[in-house]
Amino acid sequence: MSFSIYSASPMFGGQAPSPALADGWQVPGISSDCIPALSGTLVQLELLLRCDPIDLESVTRLVRSDLGLSIQALRASRWAAAPNDELWRISDCVIHLGPRLLELAPPLIWAEDRKHAYAEAEAFWKHAKLVATVAEMTAAYFEDLEVSPEQAYISGLVHNLTRMPQILSHVGFTNDLGCNQDWMTDLNLPPFMNEVITSIHKDRHPGAMTGLSRVVSFARLWIDLCLPWSETCMAKRKRFTLPLLRAATLISRFFPDTSIDPFVPFIGLLRDATLNDLEEERLASSSVLQQRSPGFQSWLDSSG
Repeated sequence: MSFSIYSASPMFGGQAPSPALADGWQVPGISSDCIPALSGTLVQLELLLRCDPIDLESVTRLVRSDLGLSIQALRASRWAAAPNDELWRISDCVIHLGPRLLELAPPLIWAEDRKHAYAEAEAFWKHAKLVATVAEMTAAYFEDLEVSPEQAYISGLVHNLTRMPQILSHVGFTNDLGCNQDWMTDLNLPPFMNEVITSIHKDRHPGAMTGLSRVVSFARLWIDLCLPWSETCMAKRKRFTLPLLRAATLISRFFPDTSIDPFVPFIGLLRDATLNDLEEERLASSSVLQQRSPGFQSWLDSSG
């Protein structure tokens, strides 16, 4: 299994952008009800739903880890909910849908003749989850930003959704599925998610973004700058260390009203994290806050 191809920001990657991601590449529209989930996710979901009693926490954790399944759970729940219900939490969707979760998303099936494109699709899913995790950590660590960590996670997960047609078309998943140019509207995503998608898609200046959009954009750039999209590094489960000056520049760009000092231990958390750390359960906000320690110079000294 390889996650070596996709990068949301090719300029920071070690490889040339895939043809599927090149600007101006024409692809057919997709139908919102055909957005798939990873095959492994659906297998795990079926096993979890066979348990008696069902562990709702484990099911929720699994659903929210998969871009396609999260989208379909949101879509199905929100269309069935009352008009005034602000339904956006995956946990609420899991309770609402129950065993019907298995019927929502088709599997993203491996095809031998498209193995490189399949790896690219898997990398797209992986990238979405990593951005979501860092966005959630950022919102949980900096409570003064008044951004919900849960909203930060789900928004980070869908932040690059406008790329979905290219990815699926390259895999060949959209063949014979028809053409629906209003597929994004049909997803019926909450307004705060649409705002994040629009801000990132249009590359808005951080000063023109909402707090939530800035958190997700920061997480996206952090992952693209620190995560080397190469087979060797992914196999070793390691990440590049972002130089201190670039880290400070990135922070001041997205959070100009926040001093660098509170970010110092947080940078350390992200810097020292391996991919395994980011893919496991997020650090609880209480444990993260305990690792705060003032003093920019002391961190500089300890980091060498």
